[in-house]
Amino acid sequence: MSNSTSIMAGGDGFKYHGTGTVTSVGYAALVVQEDTVFTSFSVDGTNVLSARGLSGITLQQGAYLPSGGASKITGFIISSGSVIGY
Repeated sequence: MSNSTSIMAGGDGFKYHGTGTVTSVGYAALVVQEDTVFTSFSVDGTNVLSARGLSGITLQQGAYLPSGGASKITGFIISSGSVIGY
């Protein structure tokens, strides 16, 4: 067994977000609560909307969006839908 520390999504609680702009957060993951469209999606302060294939995409309810490794989701804009950040 490894002695490394693991990060668990939800270990620091959660918050619901509907349409609008979200900034200054540090989420390990988001879970889509209803069909959702992002117009911006930042990880570690960089907009990765296009790089992660999210431009013009409607994410389906239940989609799990991890930040990746030690990175954090630091902000996003939802034009329709909702998510819970962990």
